[in-house]
Amino acid sequence: MANVTESLDEKGQPIRLKPGFGNEDAPGFPADGSAELPDLSGHKNLAAEVLTKVPDLYNRLKDRQTKHGTRLARCIKAGVDCAEVDGDVSAYAADEECYDTFSEFFDVVLGRVNRQLQPGEVVIKERPSRPEHLALPSARGPASRRLDPSGQI
Repeated sequence: MANVTESLDEKGQPIRLKPGFGNEDAPGFPADGSAELPDLSGHKNLAAEVLTKVPDLYNRLKDRQTKHGTRLARCIKAGVDCAEVDGDVSAYAADEECYDTFSEFFDVVLGRVNRQLQPGEVVIKERPSRPEHLALPSARGPASRRLDPSGQI
């Protein structure tokens, strides 16, 4: 077994014990979706820009959650807590289902990051209602299996 060195803070304490690095959230905007979205007009990140330009978006999405229990609040916490970070995305998908569950938000964010949308452009598309049996295959499903060196699946 490899000898792994644990990261320590300036006081010699394990970083994993600090809020936000372990099981405990960092102070600030609650990641559980229990609070209303604060005024983001002074924030300079992409997550805040999208949420400011479409004021009802957070309220439409805040009660949804992935099968892992992730809510939109967790995905945008960094962007809400850090007003001074200029030009950053400040949105994070906590699990793979976030991209579908909060697609109205992430489609715009990813569209801007990938330059499919122009700076300042926010186009919100309604979440497609797709019956479960017609759902697209997962990226981890059979369609994405890699071939082994012998050419077999």
